[in-house]
This record gives sequence, structure tokens and C-alpha cells, in this order.
Amino acid sequence: MTDLQSLFFYVILFVLSAILINYSDKTYNNANIKNRKIKSVLLATIGILIPILVGAFRFKVGTDYMNYVNDFYIRKNMYDYELFNSFNIEILFLLIQKIAIIINDYQLVFAICSFLTIFIMYKAILSNRGKSAIGLVFFLYLFLHYTTSFNIIRQGVAVAIVAFSYKFIFTKEFKKYILCIILASMFHLTSIFFLPVYLINAKNKFTRKHIKWIFLVIIILGILNYNTILNFFAASDSMYKYSAYTINNTGNNREIILNTLILIIVLLIKKPLEKYDDKNKLYIYFLIINWILSFTGIISPYIKRIAMYFGISDIFILASIPNIVKNKKQKMLVMFIIILYGFSIFIISTYILKQANIIPYQTIFNK
Repeated sequence: MTDLQSLFFYVILFVLSAILINYSDKTYNNANIKNRKIKSVLLATIGILIPILVGAFRFKVGTDYMNYVNDFYIRKNMYDYELFNSFNIEILFLLIQKIAIIINDYQLVFAICSFLTIFIMYKAILSNRGKSAIGLVFFLYLFLHYTTSFNIIRQGVAVAIVAFSYKFIFTKEFKKYILCIILASMFHLTSIFFLPVYLINAKNKFTRKHIKWIFLVIIILGILNYNTILNFFAASDSMYKYSAYTINNTGNNREIILNTLILIIVLLIKKPLEKYDDKNKLYIYFLIINWILSFTGIISPYIKRIAMYFGISDIFILASIPNIVKNKKQKMLVMFIIILYGFSIFIISTYILKQANIIPYQTIFNK
């Protein structure tokens, strides 16, 4: 495909996917439709299958695509005791590699990871059913975040699991939350930094307020000492891949301006957002942390990746904004602006700036 054809390919399929998810949600909530649950599941299945297949069948799409292929062949020549050594916590990703090695097809790694990323993220989005238009949230995820996982595959799965864990912070199910973070760390170790976030939603208001400030201080101290922390992890032979994170390469900081703009807008409408949905209190706090962490790109583009676990919350906040507008025409205008924002960011980042090398798109069938 040409660059322009690739852009239309993504846009058409992602929009179709979001529309199907939207109709799935409407069908589920419409009591008058016969067999509504079956029809809802069918629409949702087709809806999530579209982006899964886009990710599963891609060939040389994504900056790290060939790195994962090369890693597959390296792992293929290892014995099982070398592959699953006791020091490697990212064992779930190794298990996916092992399945692909048995079948002797590295493409299976991309297919399984695409499935896990989309399916888990969809389940995370469903936790906001009733408060936000599910189709709009899914649309924002596809256009703002999904194609990033074509580059950072392991972390794409980890981010989806962490996003799913959000609901257990609200329901105060500590064991389930811990399980999610442990599972996420078995795909990408950096997700372990999200572990103490559970304390932010403490029952006591006084405790909750102080923990938020303490957590912010810890984040800032972590940024200032990130090399020491990463060197500690990279010292292990099984975590050698993290040694690259300690290199002081300056990252791309265009997104700092964007994050600042979004944060200012959200803070200006903070009270009505929190009044509409109490969950937005935590999501806004996550956006603040994401904004702080985005500045680490000045030091290194790698450490900034931790911000993704917090930044994914933007899809829930942005999708909430139309609901705080009472006038129908104004509500439609706000929704149009948010959709336009999703389109614009996707086009600028992927088509114009060529970030993550997801354009041009090609499949394994025409390689």
C-alpha cells in the first residue's frame, strides 16, 4: 500500500470497528430488541476482531517489528531451561514466544499480543459502561493508543492489563488489583511501578489526600534518579534489554505541548467532570502524573514509557466531556470536536510525522 492508502485503510477499519462497538452497546441497553445480548456480543466480536486482525497480519509494520522477529529466532535456539530462567519475570511473554516456536511461526507472537491487547482493553472500557459512550471510548483508544502497541508490543499488553486494573481501585478489590499488576509485569516489568497506585483511593479522605502528594513526590524523585533505578534492574542478565533505557538520548517532546493543552482544558472543567462521574477524580490525577512523566522525554525517551500506564486514562476523560454538556446541539458539537481531535492526532503522528513506522501498511499475504 502507498502511504495515503495505508492511512485510509486504518481510518476506515478503525471507524468501522468503533461503530460496531457503539451499536453493540446500544443493542445491549435496548430491552426491546429480541435476543439483544446475543446480537450485542456478535457486534462486539466483529468490532474487536477488526483491529485484532490489523495487528495480527501486519508485516514489518512498527519500529520494533524486526527486533521481535530476531528475538524469536534467538529464543528458538535456546533450551527450555534457558528460555524460562527463574530470574525472568516476563514469563507470560516468553510463554507466547514458546507457543510460536512450537508452531514455528513468529507471526503468532504478533497475533496473540494483538488479541490480548484489544480484548483486555475492550473489557477495561466496558467498566465505564453507562457513564461514557463505549463506541467513543473505543474510537479514542484505537486512534490515540492502539497503533503505539505495534511498536512496543509487550508494553501494549501490559498497558491494557493496567487499564483493566483501574476498576479494582474503584471497587477496592485489592487482591484482584495485585493479580492484574503481577500479570502485567509478566509482559513488561515497568508496570510494577503502578503497584502503589491502589493506595491513592484510600477510604479515609485525609489519608487519600496525603498519599496523593506523597506519590507525586515519589514520582518526581524517581525521575531524578531513574538511571540508578533502571541500572538496578538492568544488572540482571535476564533483564539485559532494559540496559538501553539507561542511555541518555533525548526523546521527542512534541507531546508535552499536547499533554499540557489537554490537561489545562480538563482542569478548567474539573468540577463538572467529577460531579458527573466520581471516577474522573482519579483519571484527572492520572493525567497530572502523565504530564509530569512526559517531561522525562527531555532526559530519555524510554523512561517516559511509564507515563503510558497513566496516560491511557485520557480516553475515559475525553469521552466523559460531552456528557457534562446539557444542550443537545452543544453536546453534538463537543463530540464532533473530540472525534476530530482523535483523527487529527492519528493523521499527524502516523502519516505526517511517520511515528512508530506503521505507515505504509503491508500484510504477511503480500510481503
